[in-house]
Amino acid sequence: MYGLSDSDARILFNLGLNSTNVCIDNVVFKEIVCTTPTPNPAPTPKPGAYALVWSDEFDGTSLNTNNWVYDLGGDGWGNNELQYYTDRTDNVRVANGLLTIEAKAEVYGGNNYTSGRIKSKGKQEFGYGKISDRIKLPTGQGIWSA
Repeated sequence: MYGLSDSDARILFNLGLNSTNVCIDNVVFKEIVCTTPTPNPAPTPKPGAYALVWSDEFDGTSLNTNNWVYDLGGDGWGNNELQYYTDRTDNVRVANGLLTIEAKAEVYGGNNYTSGRIKSKGKQEFGYGKISDRIKLPTGQGIWSA
């Protein structure tokens, strides 16, 4: 998908539900390159008018906190979610070019499940542009890989 090779970095979500996995490969954000200030709204870019401004290949051994921040807690998050989000390596880990986010059926923080939740808010911001990634998501009732 998107012309990426199998050697591109991947994010893997092991949801612990019937061995279902979510894979996200090669998260890449590209921003439009313009020679003059961009009016609002941005014009449609010409093919090839993008320049790479950020990417995360998950090639280390821990989450790059310059790019990502953990959302921690278990208060339902407005969607009545049943898990408690942690920063434990049981739920979020980086190894072999993969980010793995795993949901587990376990009691923690007053909830019956744990998982990981990360975001780039406050770490990375981009204007108009293109976001490219490779993702493999599970299917099934109750699965919401947002």
